[in-house]
Amino acid sequence: MTAAKPGVRPATPHFSSGPCAKRPGWNLQNLTDAVLGRSHRSKNGKAKLKRAIDLTREVLEVPADYRIGIVPASDTGAAPQMSAENLDNLVGRIALYPDDLVAIILPASTNPLQLVQADRFLDKRKTDTSLQPDQDWDPSILALINYPDVVERLNADLDWTQRLGDAVLDQQRHADFTRAFAGRGETAAVDFNAAHHGTGAGNHEDDQ
Repeated sequence: MTAAKPGVRPATPHFSSGPCAKRPGWNLQNLTDAVLGRSHRSKNGKAKLKRAIDLTREVLEVPADYRIGIVPASDTGAAPQMSAENLDNLVGRIALYPDDLVAIILPASTNPLQLVQADRFLDKRKTDTSLQPDQDWDPSILALINYPDVVERLNADLDWTQRLGDAVLDQQRHADFTRAFAGRGETAAVDFNAAHHGTGAGNHEDDQ
């Protein structure tokens, strides 16, 4: 027996296993260099596992004599959507920051690893002022170095920073994201498109 076609289209028709919405920022291009169908014992598989282990050791400062285990996972992208109320709570701690600073923080939050590296750089530069930042870092990270206190706060609460970055990457939350800042009564809400795409208002091309 053939099931009847649903008469109502889902509000978020982007299914993965679950079904539920893809995680913020998920794109088929994320799998471009994925070793699909390859064993973890293959050359490429071993290289990816080594990189994951090395980054984990660096970011978490795991001692050299500790072993790091990798467990199986999936990049189906399953992730729940953030409610408008939770989004308000999430951005609350930066809602009163100047617009130009918020416009730097938003894209910077999508690069938590570089934020960790920037915080360590700033700490080392206290004793060696000749040190220069890594020019391969995202422009938002390089700009945020001018606000060491902010870098320190973002690095101190990486869980919050990661959630903010996920919200920034979630294109479908654009309206809610700008609304979360609009209550400040300032000239304009933070321009999500400028923060995410590096463009000014009115220059955004719809990614949908």
